[in-house]
Amino acid sequence: MRPPILVATPGRLWELMSSKEYSHLNDLSQLRFLVIDEADRMIKQGNFPQLQQIFDVINEANPPPEDPADLEDESSDDDDDDDRLKGLTGVRGEAKLVMLDDSILDAIERERNSGGKSAGTEIPIMLDDSILDAIERERNSGGKSAGTEIPKPMEMDDDEFEQQQQQLLGGESDSESEEEVASVHRQTFVYSATLTLPPSMHDLIKKGITKRKPSKKKKNRHPTTVDGAIAEILEVAGARGETKIVNLSNMIPEGKKKAKQQDAAKKGNAKKVADESATFATRLPAGLTLGEIRCAQRHKDSHLYAYLVTTRQGSSGPCLVFCNSIAAVRRVGETLKTLGLPVKMLHAQMPQKSRMGALESLRTSNSRSIVVASDVAARGLDITSVTTVVHYDVARVVDTFIHRAGRTARGVGEKAVGTSISLVAPAEEREHQKICEAVQGKESKSLEQVNIDGRLLNEARERVALA
Repeated sequence: MRPPILVATPGRLWELMSSKEYSHLNDLSQLRFLVIDEADRMIKQGNFPQLQQIFDVINEANPPPEDPADLEDESSDDDDDDDRLKGLTGVRGEAKLVMLDDSILDAIERERNSGGKSAGTEIPIMLDDSILDAIERERNSGGKSAGTEIPKPMEMDDDEFEQQQQQLLGGESDSESEEEVASVHRQTFVYSATLTLPPSMHDLIKKGITKRKPSKKKKNRHPTTVDGAIAEILEVAGARGETKIVNLSNMIPEGKKKAKQQDAAKKGNAKKVADESATFATRLPAGLTLGEIRCAQRHKDSHLYAYLVTTRQGSSGPCLVFCNSIAAVRRVGETLKTLGLPVKMLHAQMPQKSRMGALESLRTSNSRSIVVASDVAARGLDITSVTTVVHYDVARVVDTFIHRAGRTARGVGEKAVGTSISLVAPAEEREHQKICEAVQGKESKSLEQVNIDGRLLNEARERVALA
């Protein structure tokens, strides 16, 4: 049975395709939709080596439509070579045909009577015995014989010649063409929370200006409407044709600068202001609150414990704590367990059963579950009950921060609320500022400060020191 929808990871899918044991994976000529999720991670070098092999098989079974520009270039090149090809010897379809008049018939008669040894006349065509017999009967009967007709020379092009040859072979081409299945137009969809275009390109798309000046070179005569990582994944996937972008990441100018641009536009200085202040910030979900706690690296354990125990948000529901390494996950997880908190750990070196158990503990909205995880949990988890995300280690890149914070405040409506807290050490200040600029604009250097009662914090430090 051919499944209508197949969802798989690249490694497992290629394993099934290469086994040749599944008929629906052996023939992909009728594939209508190809969806690539988490595309920014897919195209990173070394992440999924089987992905290119999968794309090659799909493009071979269901080739993308040819680019009209390439076809036009090829046809123009062929037209330029027509005259040159006609002058070459040995090109099929360009041979000259000779009409059989009386002089040629007399020459044929003399050639036949002399046994092919006459030296004065050269026959310009090759004739077998059957044609010579037919010519002889035709000549003796004065052109009135009814049994055999002399084949009349005629002109034909290459297509007609091929068609005649196929008919002589029994019409195999007709039967094969009837068995061929019409090709299916395939659409390629690319999804990612952080697969964004350069800001300048976003501005062009917003204004509806997606065409650039065409290049003088034939190969680049069509304008390029996408750039960056999107163009890269489309090229790898073999996607061609019209490209449409639906941007849900809300890349918008900062509020103050947008108003300044509008005022400058009225005065005729819009271009200058746009060059100086047109920056973009990613708007995260409306129900997501971003906060930070600044502390020394050695005090992060006590600040984390105090936040989870003494604050209303930290103790109100399931919580995800992210670390940058598996070693940190194990150490922080064991520390919180010693302090009596219901903690589970989640990282890539754990067996699948243990991972699923950790995820299940987060699905009850009224539970006090805490999962300390590596970035393996930053993508693909859709658990609406998670109320808090804590970045024990500041994310190394902005994309990772967005994926981490996106594990809370999921869904739509009033219930889609959550909190993202970053524990920032002095050594992590540079990475943290980049994140602030990306999510709040270039003028922002910090997030909302989260305050913890000093007396409770001192008690938390004493407990953590004992643990």
